[in-house]
Amino acid sequence: MSILERLERLLKMVEEYKPQLLEDQDFQNWVMFFRVVSDEKLYKIFEQTILAELHEAMIHPLMGALGEDLQFPTGLPIGKTIDKKPVFLPPMLLARNASVSGETGSGKTNTLKYLAQQLPHQGVKVWVFDFKNEYRDLEKKGYMVIPWTELKFNPLNMLDPTDVTKNAKIFQRIFGHSQGLWLASQAFLGAHLHAIYTISGSFHNEKFPSLFKLAEQIHNTKIPRFSPEADYKQRILNRLIDILRWEGQVFDCEQGFPIEDLINSNIIFEMRGMKPQTTAFLTECLMAALYEYWVARGPQKKLNNILISDEAKHIFDIRKQYRLKDERPYIDEILAETRAFGIGIILADQQPSELTPSVEANSHIKIEMQLGSGREIHQMNRAMGLTERQSKQSYRIGLGEAIIKISGRPPFKIKIPLADS
Repeated sequence: MSILERLERLLKMVEEYKPQLLEDQDFQNWVMFFRVVSDEKLYKIFEQTILAELHEAMIHPLMGALGEDLQFPTGLPIGKTIDKKPVFLPPMLLARNASVSGETGSGKTNTLKYLAQQLPHQGVKVWVFDFKNEYRDLEKKGYMVIPWTELKFNPLNMLDPTDVTKNAKIFQRIFGHSQGLWLASQAFLGAHLHAIYTISGSFHNEKFPSLFKLAEQIHNTKIPRFSPEADYKQRILNRLIDILRWEGQVFDCEQGFPIEDLINSNIIFEMRGMKPQTTAFLTECLMAALYEYWVARGPQKKLNNILISDEAKHIFDIRKQYRLKDERPYIDEILAETRAFGIGIILADQQPSELTPSVEANSHIKIEMQLGSGREIHQMNRAMGLTERQSKQSYRIGLGEAIIKISGRPPFKIKIPLADS
């Protein structure tokens, strides 16, 4: 085999096991030298030197070299690598969002709790959307726990500063997405939003109607039977009445908890016991209120808020997207634009394949823990761009271990500490 052929084989090995070496100027100079000069003795020394550097990475293909910024102890501690090196995430990396995938018992909830405990030390306020009431113990760490039965929130008055027209448009899209309504039904809803805001004087005196008033407005509207509008009315009214019948105490207000107070607090929103459609609706509204708060204040240079959602399929359900193909969900827009406004979103689920493509596309950090099926493992390995040898390691992840892939960097394996109980 010629030197050029051996050199190409060596370069492929470097690309797989230690790609950062390709950026080393001395290495590149030697590569260029051997492309021109065929010196067997000198090349053999070069090849043996490089293979020695690759040896550890070949044995442990997930021992990716950490960038300097991941070794600064001023960052967010996340765990230790295979060779016991501590890893610190620069907080602003989380402004580009993260996803965590792991089956029940893999350590996924512990990972989210651990992050929730560490983030306030970085000056970041955290909201946790808790769909199983598993995070209440964070109250000992200074978190405010708000069960949904004690929350007051008016989705017709959720913006700070108030903006009636913008609020109506956002509500229209979120309600439509969370309740599975097509654009024609959303347009019908928009007309009645305008009507109830007008009747309430919201455009002039900042008095806002509640969801009960909106339902009453739609119910009292006379519409010819058998017309398309009659179908739209019935669909929307059925969904509103169902929400208000079972979870109406949340929305029975003209002014809910001040959004600025919520944004400046570490909060566990407990959602267990709420119907899935209402859970999705309320969670999306809270996320929109926080996002629009910072949009109104312009681009931010630091990370202000982190939103953590276990069981992310409550919000980013791919099946819902398949049903509603005529509009991009508002929540996807938030996910794509958080960085500029100092917000980060951490989404976790047992089945990444059931989440919308926007989660994969907009997660700068991907964390893979133990997964229960080959399909889910394959999806995560593909999303993380793991090589064949690295992918084989993903089938041998232990409890509390994870493979982390940060976009533009080699993947590495870590052990995540236990959260304080």
